[in-house]
This record gives sequence, C-alpha cells and structure tokens, in this order.
Amino acid sequence: AEYMGFQKKEFIMELFAFIIVSLLVLIGTIFLIYYYARKDTPFPALAATFVGWFIGFMLVGILPYDIYLALNNKSDISSAMVTGWTVIYWVNFFLCWIILPILSSYYDSCEMTFMRRLWDALKMNLLIYSIGLGASLIFIIILQIKGLLTWEFVYSFLMGIGCAWGLIQIILFLTNGIVDVPRDLWRRSSNKLRFKVVCCKLAVTRDIVNENQDEMELCIKKLQAIEQVSSKEIKEYINKVYDTIPEDITSFRSMTGAVDPDTEIGSTHEETRKKVSKLHYKIKSDLHEYTAHKDQYERLVQEGIFLGNLMHSADQNLPYIFSKSKIPSETSCGKLCERIELIWYKTVAPMLYFVLTIIFVIFGISIVFGEIALVNENIQDYLAPLGRLIGVSRGNYFLILLLTMPTLCMFILYTYYGFFNFKLSQFYGLYPHKQTDPGMLVYSALYTAKLSFTICYNYLFLLNLQTGDNRVQTAFEKAMGPIVAIPGVGQDFQKYFPCIIFLFLLLNYFHVYTKLMKALSLESCTFVEDISLANYEQGAILLSKELKKREASVYTKDQMVRSISGSTSQDKQSKAHGKSVAISDSRINASVLGNAKVHKKVPNKTKKVKGGVEIVIEGKLSGPLLAKGKKAKYQITFLVQFPSDITNKCFFNHNQKKKKKKKKKKYSAL
Repeated sequence: AEYMGFQKKEFIMELFAFIIVSLLVLIGTIFLIYYYARKDTPFPALAATFVGWFIGFMLVGILPYDIYLALNNKSDISSAMVTGWTVIYWVNFFLCWIILPILSSYYDSCEMTFMRRLWDALKMNLLIYSIGLGASLIFIIILQIKGLLTWEFVYSFLMGIGCAWGLIQIILFLTNGIVDVPRDLWRRSSNKLRFKVVCCKLAVTRDIVNENQDEMELCIKKLQAIEQVSSKEIKEYINKVYDTIPEDITSFRSMTGAVDPDTEIGSTHEETRKKVSKLHYKIKSDLHEYTAHKDQYERLVQEGIFLGNLMHSADQNLPYIFSKSKIPSETSCGKLCERIELIWYKTVAPMLYFVLTIIFVIFGISIVFGEIALVNENIQDYLAPLGRLIGVSRGNYFLILLLTMPTLCMFILYTYYGFFNFKLSQFYGLYPHKQTDPGMLVYSALYTAKLSFTICYNYLFLLNLQTGDNRVQTAFEKAMGPIVAIPGVGQDFQKYFPCIIFLFLLLNYFHVYTKLMKALSLESCTFVEDISLANYEQGAILLSKELKKREASVYTKDQMVRSISGSTSQDKQSKAHGKSVAISDSRINASVLGNAKVHKKVPNKTKKVKGGVEIVIEGKLSGPLLAKGKKAKYQITFLVQFPSDITNKCFFNHNQKKKKKKKKKKYSAL
C-alpha cells in the first residue's frame, strides 16, 4: 500500500509538471500569434498557425517526459505514447504537405474571388505535387518488380524521406544559427560596437525602403496605363488594388498622367486580368516589405539615438542617461532610478551579453561535436556526454526536464534563426507589432511543424540514451522505428550525414557558402549577408539627420529639458515694434506650446524692467514631449520691449486689473 501510494504521488507530480509545461507552451503560442498576427487576419489562418506552432513547440514539452518514461522502463505508459506519437506524426504530415501549403498560397494569392484564389493556390503547389506523384509512381513500380510492395514498406519509406529531407534543411539552418547567434550577441556586448552595427543596419534598411517605394510607384504607373484602356470590370479590380495601398505610403493618387509608356497590355480580357493580378502581387509583397522595414528603420533610429545618449552620458560622467526628450527627475527616488538605469545599460547589460555569448558558443560547439560523434558510439560519450548525464538522473523527472529543456530549446533556436535568415524565406519572415500577413504566418507554422519531428529525432540520436551498457529506446524512436531499415534514407543516413556539419560551419563562418551559391546563380538559396562596417558613415549621417528632425520638433539646438522646470539661461532680447511680441528661443520652442495642451494656468507674473516688461507664464503641460497621461510643470520667461510710454501704460493697466480683480484666480495674458 505504501509503495502504491508513493507511485501514485509520483505520477501526480509528473502529471502536474507535464500540465505546467503544456500550459506554458499554450500561453506562449497564443502570445506569439497576438504579437505577430495582423488585426485583420482571418480565423482559418489564425487556427492553422496555432495548430502548426503548438505541435512544433509542444514536442519540446512531451519529449523530456518520453525520455523519463524510457529510462525508468514504464512500459504501460510508454506503449500508449507510441500510439500518440504515431497519430501526431501523421496529422503533422498531412498538415505540412497538404493543408498548410495550400492555405499559405491561398492567402498569398491576389485574385479577388474565392474560387480564383483557391485555384491559384492549387496551381502554386501543383509542381511540388506532380514531382511527388511522379516519384511515387516510379517507386511503386520498382517495389512491384522487386516484390517489396507492401503497406509497411511504403509507410516506412515515406517517414524516411520526410526525415531525410528535414535533416538536410536542419544541418543547413543549424550551422548558420551556430555562427550568427553568438556573433550578434558579441556585438551587443559593447555599446560602441553595437552603435556601429545599428548605423550600418540603418543605411541598409533605408536603401531597402527607398527601393520598395520606387518599385511600388513603378507598378502603380503600369496599373494606371492599363486602367486608361481597360474595361469597367478591370477598372474596378484596379481600384480595389488602389484601396489596399495606404495614402501615407505612396503618392500614387497625385500621379496624374504619370503612366509607364512601356507597359504591355494584354490583348484579351483574361490576359489583362492576369497582368493586373501579377502587379497586385508585386505591390502586395513590396508594400509589406516596405511597411516592415520602415518600422524597423524607426526602431533602429530610436536605438541609435539611445545608444548615442548612453555613450555621451558615459563620456561626460553624468548620473543619468542624457536625453533631450526626457525630463530628468528632481526627486531622490527618481535620481536613484535614473542612476540604476544608467548602470544597467552601461555595465550590466553588456556584461550579460558577453556571458550569453560564451554560453551560446559552448552549446554550439557541443552540438557540432555531438553531430560528428554520431559515426561512432565509443567516442560519443566523450564528445557528447549529456546523454550519459541524463541516464544517471533517470529517477528524477524534474532533473531530466532541467537538463533537456534548455539544450533542446537551444537546438531549436539555432535552427529557426538560420531558417528566417534564409533568403528564400525572407518574404515569409515574421514581423513584430502585428505586421505579419496571414500567408506568412501560415508558412512559418508550416516549417515549425515540418522541422519539429526531425529536430527531435536528431536530438535523441545526439543523446544516445543508455542505462548501463544498454541503449534505451524512447516511445518516439519506436514510433519512428520503421525508417531504420530503409536503405539510403534510414538510420545510416541519420548517422553519417550530420558529419558534414563541420564543413557547413566553416563555409558559413567565412561566407564561402554565399559566394558559392552566387557563383552558381542561386542567390535565393543563400543567407542574409552579414552587415558591412563600410556602411557606418552613411548610417551615422542618416542618424544625425533623424536626430535633428526630432530635436527641431521639440527643442532648439542649444536647449535642455531642465529649462522647462525653470533653470535660467541668458535670454536673447529682441526688439519689437508696435504690438508684436517675441518669445526668447533659449526657452521652450513655440511649436511645443502649439502642439501641447496647457492645464491649470496660474496668474501671470509681470515685472517692470528697464526698457520693457518681463513676463513669466507658469502652468502644467502635456503633449508630445511627455509620456501618455503625464504632465510637467513649465515656466516661460520672455522680455517685451516697447517704447517707454506704451510700457508704462501696459504695466499700469495690468496692475490696475490685479487690484480690481483680487477675488479671481485667473487672469488673461498681458
């Protein structure tokens, strides 16, 4: 009874941990969809993305539990998991090869009706399906001749082909991630180097934005040329294309008569409609890339300005991060927070990035050694000892979870980092702040689900789980077991092909792979090129211009935010004739008051001085300078110079008003 009670308690704890991991994966998937998906994304796209991402990420939660069951020989639960893995695999196979590709192509299509878009999606995938069908027929004929045509063999071969193709992609993407992730972290470990990188990215991003805008304008000119000689139906279609383009992105509505004379117009109605559809697709892709890179450009500008202010504060030994758009705190608590913020971004954050760089380098090297060690189990324990360590901890599920989750997540991070750096996948990138199109969401879910099983299969090969001298087989490996005996794509391929990871690593590190693909005219099969510091000067000039624009809209060049709270500076006296009044430009810019709301006015303070009147206006201000809902005190002092008779009369009349209206709290300005 005590033993059964202990077993029941242990099972409840394992189940509780498994549920917690599942909930974390569920919440993370929902958050990612909320973070990336556009607000107008259709429900089918959201549902398909959720299923693809959840299946891909949930394997991270299921696999450690499967390892725990295998190491502790819990055959009753493990046998049920074999069935579960098999069902999940074939559901995933059906999604990745039929449902998700068609759905992604459907949302990428620029046809206007449901049936046309569906047919267009089928045509986009027809080439892949025809190649697969032709290869399948040849394969069936060969099997029939050799007398091996059985359902079990076909079943195993399909699994083997899927895993082999996935492994080729994983090794390609993995090597790029192992090289680029530590490199990016290393650049963030120094604020000066990070500033140079931001400037270089700024120049490249600006070029992409300008290029996309020029391409959109060219497509719009072609549409206008087609519109002049088209039927009513085509004109309505073109107007729908116009409606998809925001007015603040391109000035096509003002481009009257600016048509492209070289535009080829179809001889028939159907040919013209196809040309309009192709132009629509081009505009759609350029528009999305333009919007995403413009948003990236703004974020890079903000990051560059922040880093510039941070380095200025460090050079001048200021106790806070210098900024012309933020009011330094006057309270002791606020000053302490500013000091902590400065220390964090100046010292702590770069140090953390340096530590992360070391950690990611160690993990990357261990993965490379583990892949190489697959050829020989005798050296695997020395080059990849994680499996042996997990085998020693087999009685503790939480310890196994702690050992497997970080390494598996790191493996996945490297792989998907390389995938989204791949130029063929750049159109299908994920753009934050709700800017990702439905087709791109579905495509990312497609590859997340497609690569997940191969990642888990390769990861288990790396672990080489053992209890004593006996190799332990998980439920996942039992479900994938039929591919072991398939020649060419079976277990031998899974063991020996990863050995070339070291070669791919060198090719990526020295950029030889990119040069080789360009020489073969396969530039779309390369990765995004590493930034060149040659663009630093161009990016620095752009950043300087953007900084001046932002300063001009808020303050003048020689102005500090502390002047808002009443700090003194030498006012520039300007003479005014007649009734005109000049405001000193060493204080708040007049444009700020024009764009701001003034709250809780207090009586104006006036003081007669030599040759005029000094006026002080006080109050509270909210507007573009401050965060939403925040107000700041302001004080403006300016000198009005009039001829002596007018000065005396104005000053006298104002004082008379103050005497007569003592009970009133508010007064009009002088």
